[in-house]
Amino acid sequence: MYRFVSDPGETACGAFAACSPRPRWSCYGGEIPTSHIDTLAAGGLRFASFYNTARCSTTRAALLTGLYPHQAGMGHLGQQHGTLPWKRGFERTATTRYGELAFPREQSQPPTKFVYLDGREVPADSPEVGAGGWYGTEMFTDWALRFIDDACDRDMPFFVYVSHGAAHFPLKAPADVIARHGGRDTAGWDRLREERHHRQIALGLVDPTWPLAPRPGFANGACSTTR
Repeated sequence: MYRFVSDPGETACGAFAACSPRPRWSCYGGEIPTSHIDTLAAGGLRFASFYNTARCSTTRAALLTGLYPHQAGMGHLGQQHGTLPWKRGFERTATTRYGELAFPREQSQPPTKFVYLDGREVPADSPEVGAGGWYGTEMFTDWALRFIDDACDRDMPFFVYVSHGAAHFPLKAPADVIARHGGRDTAGWDRLREERHHRQIALGLVDPTWPLAPRPGFANGACSTTR
């Protein structure tokens, strides 16, 4: 099983190794606890060096194929440009065009009104996609589990690729999830990055001789609306 998450900063969540049975911070230095991922990673490897292609789709293509993204035919965003997963070797699929579907009746991009189940275009609010007012992370996880169960029922080996988009713009989550993490960022960007930097040094992920990059050219809490 290969799980990929777009766009969180490398220190935003755990995903690499458990520091203690009930850590206050995620074990990659961030404020958001990811206990289940940390537990899974505790028996694996923690990587401390990674290079991306500055875009989500192209980075995923490179990781999946071992090729540069253009060699893999991915120089763009979205499956609608000829990179349909059900025509690229995946036998079972549950996808969207952009990957940013959060709720059954999405309001961001028109293509998020549909989910593609094994290549069939199905309205996102159809009961076939999921019951009730599902959240995208849970809905796609449910489909991944169905695919795994299907492979197990047939006594077949499987490779499952799960690419959650919860941390990808536009950021959306159920109200109870937002409330659970409310207040974690009130100290401000500057303070948070300094704290993460210190924790990563303590975790052995960052060389203590590496300084933080210079501050971008806007004051904390005073972002300009112009570019």
